[in-house]
Amino acid sequence: KSERLRWPLRDTLNSRMFLLQAHKELSHLSQYDSLTGIPNRRGLDEFLDRVYADSEQLTLVMMDIDEFKKFNDTYGHLAGDNALTATAKVLEHNALVTGGFTARYGGEEFIWIDTLHVRRAVLNILKNIQRDLAQENILHEATKPGRLTLSMGYAEKQQGESLTELIQRADTALYAAKRGGRNQIIHAKTTD
Repeated sequence: KSERLRWPLRDTLNSRMFLLQAHKELSHLSQYDSLTGIPNRRGLDEFLDRVYADSEQLTLVMMDIDEFKKFNDTYGHLAGDNALTATAKVLEHNALVTGGFTARYGGEEFIWIDTLHVRRAVLNILKNIQRDLAQENILHEATKPGRLTLSMGYAEKQQGESLTELIQRADTALYAAKRGGRNQIIHAKTTD
């Protein structure tokens, strides 16, 4: 009788382990961008839910691949996918080296979060990202250097500032970088 009960118990345990593994895989799929392999908007939201309120020092960077629509129109969507993947790889490498966090925000937009470094160090990290992307040497005739570039706007969290306000300031700086000639890094104005 004991042997007869052991088989259904084993099947139940195997089914439960299968369900737990499937849940873990679905959770991963829901938080990571399938094209680039880096966190997606949901993964970003979960990260910010964990760190934003408790971080006294936090820098948020909005990034956008310059003239991406022209890139897709000129080189095709497969090349566009490859450009997104190469950009994500550069960002992910720099995140691993510096302790930052990066995610695909949507389309050709990426976001970078830094909770460890002061403004000057963050600026150096962002310059390194631009340098590393330039070294990928992805042809893009619509930009002045003739290769794929990133515009960036960044802002440090201010006392009592909501996440929405911080994102808005960084986004405004990003658009100033684009208006200023692209392939620029612009620091956001403070609200003081």
